[in-house]
Amino acid sequence: MVVSDKIALIEDNLDDAELTKIAFETVNIYNKLLYFNGGKEAISYFSKIEQIDHLPFIILLDLKMPLIGGYDVIRMLKSKLETEKIPVVIVTSSIEPEDKMKCLELGAAGFLLKPLTGNKIVSVLTELNLLHHISNRS
Repeated sequence: MVVSDKIALIEDNLDDAELTKIAFETVNIYNKLLYFNGGKEAISYFSKIEQIDHLPFIILLDLKMPLIGGYDVIRMLKSKLETEKIPVVIVTSSIEPEDKMKCLELGAAGFLLKPLTGNKIVSVLTELNLLHHISNRS
């Protein structure tokens, strides 16, 4: 299995997903975006890991989603050998310290508050030493 230059976005709110895409474009990040409309779609995709040729190099995960929330998704991702090393950055509007602590305990690599901006994205990619994966061509 190969890590690609794809970015996975797991977000149940279509407006927030569109704002995230715009935030990428404002800082000239044009990587292919794998979009999952909620935790259920993401778990379905990543549970068929043997059928996936190229994994994303980072996963942006909304925390508060109906049906299957961010906690369940990160637990699943960190329990699989194939996905446990992919950095998962929580993207949320929650300012509760307990949420941040729980996410970090579950293996989150970062925690960003909504709304996302291009600068926040570049900052977390820099912190995680992932800028080399960025495609600046549309």
